[in-house]
Amino acid sequence: MFKISLSGLTIFFSFIVSYFILLSLTKKNHLYEWLITGIIYLLSYFLSIFFYDLSADGQWYHLESIINLYKGWNPIYEISKTNVAQIYVQSYPKGYEIIAASIYSFTQKMESGKLINMIVLIASLVYVFQLLKQTKLSIFKKYVYTFLICVNPIVITEIFTYYLDGFMFSCLLILICSFISLLKNYNKIELAIFIFILSIFSSLKFTSILLIFIFVLFALTLLWKNHKLTFKYLFPFFISGLFIFPLTNINPYYTNIKNNFHIFHPAFGKEKVKNLLSSHVSEEFYGKNRIEKAFISYFSYTGSSKKTINFKIPFSIKLSEIKVLNEVSITYGGFGPFFGGIIILTILLFIISLFIPIKAPPVLYYLMLGIMMSIVSFPDIWFARMVPQLYLCTILILLIMEYKSIKNIYLKFWTHLTSLIICINTFLFIIISLVLNFYLSLNIHYQISQLKKLEKNSPIPIDYFFKSNLTRLEENHIAYRVTQIPYSENNKNLHFFGAKGKNTTRFIAELNEKDKTKLLRYLDNQYNKIFNYYQTYKKIK
Repeated sequence: MFKISLSGLTIFFSFIVSYFILLSLTKKNHLYEWLITGIIYLLSYFLSIFFYDLSADGQWYHLESIINLYKGWNPIYEISKTNVAQIYVQSYPKGYEIIAASIYSFTQKMESGKLINMIVLIASLVYVFQLLKQTKLSIFKKYVYTFLICVNPIVITEIFTYYLDGFMFSCLLILICSFISLLKNYNKIELAIFIFILSIFSSLKFTSILLIFIFVLFALTLLWKNHKLTFKYLFPFFISGLFIFPLTNINPYYTNIKNNFHIFHPAFGKEKVKNLLSSHVSEEFYGKNRIEKAFISYFSYTGSSKKTINFKIPFSIKLSEIKVLNEVSITYGGFGPFFGGIIILTILLFIISLFIPIKAPPVLYYLMLGIMMSIVSFPDIWFARMVPQLYLCTILILLIMEYKSIKNIYLKFWTHLTSLIICINTFLFIIISLVLNFYLSLNIHYQISQLKKLEKNSPIPIDYFFKSNLTRLEENHIAYRVTQIPYSENNKNLHFFGAKGKNTTRFIAELNEKDKTKLLRYLDNQYNKIFNYYQTYKKIK
């Protein structure tokens, strides 16, 4: 607003202000808490700079926004300094990108901004466990349900990328938990955290506005039910809605109107951009209504199917499904290979629960209703990363059944079996995503270390699809020249940033294979074996 660009001081200043706000609101100031917090931030930082963001949108317009902000771009007064996805960089909300760019300015490492994904995940784990501690569940179940609620497949696949659906889901959990905590124990610290997270959440995406609207309805219902519909509890909504939200969202809402666009440009209005999701599916699929699309997606094989709809038997699994579990934009079956079966089991359990007189905490039903409202409000509920809260519904049903099945051994068995299947489904994402991303990132570290050794007088030829990859080279002081390089698997000196593909940034350089670590060689061999096996399997099929 005051035409001051982001700098390394921005994030430092925000830490100092936050520290003094928290210090003034609580009498407790334990040194070990700050020490643990510092360790968490350091670990998150090192993980974020080790794992490269190799996602499509992450490298495309998210990173482009972050790089522009880092270089001094002011989205309130200036047109974005890019020709890459300009319409999205200019006109989309930037709460997430501003935080990430501030971290980037402080660390001078482009990948470091991703550390906030890990920070909000840990914060959500702490908050959810804090609430579950107040239930009658065993300590083991408290840990299991905390894990299942927070460690969502979308959070897992996006944690080392600049996609923000997983980040948004973690923020939503903190938002819900902080409000429930405020309802149970109204104090200044809970009030401050609730206002903080409400402010961040509202500035993430256009869909944040819809979710905030539904959340406010949910919150008002709880306040009314608990006879607390007073100014004291409504205060954070007023302060956020009347002051903080208008300030933190001047761009894009005000700037869109100022530039004679729709307030939600380019999602709506005369200049509306074609739905990019349509390129991932067949025309036959796009002719269906939202319920039909959701049914097709979650009861199909996990992966992409542009040509035809491919239903599967629930709980069955095949190699092609496992192979894609590290991808951030899985078209069909985005919650994993077992999710269709999990839906069937949890719906049956929920129907049975309605006939059991034992009461579960009412807040679970209010949460279920609010989450369902947020899901059906979206037009593309078939696309998992657009509605990560859908996965939460299955966990909430299991929590309801934990109370309902207390006196019934058979219901208890089916509840535990369903939670075990959800755990297996989630761990499949963790293992595949972690191993594949570790391998691809390790390979890029090797490539960059080799490129640094090359003569600076002979710039490497590079053919980029994502402009942010040029910034990666510049950050490491590697000279390059942009040129067209034909896609070929036979050229030994042709290398890729990430998995091989026509849209992957590629470059030509003679790298020394002997400099590869034993671990990287081993992973290379395993990756090639699996890749070749899969190619043979596809040909046989």
